[in-house]
Amino acid sequence: MSSLFKGLFGFDLVGTSPVNPIPTEGSAPPPPEVMAMLIDFDQMPMEQVEAQALVANNIAFIGIATGAFGSHGLSKRPGILPGQIDSWKTGSHYSIFNGVALMLISLHPKFSTHRYAGPAIVVGTALFSGSIYLLVLQRERFKFMGPVTPMGGLSLLAGYAMLAL
Repeated sequence: MSSLFKGLFGFDLVGTSPVNPIPTEGSAPPPPEVMAMLIDFDQMPMEQVEAQALVANNIAFIGIATGAFGSHGLSKRPGILPGQIDSWKTGSHYSIFNGVALMLISLHPKFSTHRYAGPAIVVGTALFSGSIYLLVLQRERFKFMGPVTPMGGLSLLAGYAMLAL
C-alpha cells in the first residue's frame, strides 16, 4: 500500500501522520507543496471553524432526516405527486452535499481567506432546500417562495465561486 501511495503522490507516508508530518528516519519528506497544504491549527480561528462545523453538521443532519422522510413518509401524504417527491429528493441531496462540503471548507488551510464562502453556502442551502420543502408540503400557502429557490441556487454558486478565488 505504501508503494502504491508513493507511486500516486510521489512521497511515502511511512513514518508520518497528519498530526506529525515530520518524517522519521528512513522516510522521505513530503514535497513542499504538500507541506504547504497541511493545516496549521494553531493559526486558524477555531471559533469560526467550530461554528461552521456545527452549522455544517446540522445542515447534513437535516438533509438526512428530510431524505428519510421523503423516502418513507412523504408519499403517504394526500396530494403529493411524483414530481414533488423528486423535488424533495433534490432539496435533501443538496442539504447533505453542502453540509459535507461546509465541513471540509472549515478545515481548509485558507479558511480565513474564504470567510464569505461558508455563509453564502449556508444561506444558499437554507433558501434553496428550505423553499423546496415548504413548496412540496404546502404549495398554496408558500407559493411566494417559488422565486426563492433560484436565489438560493445563486447564493450557492456565489459561495463555491468564492472558494475558487
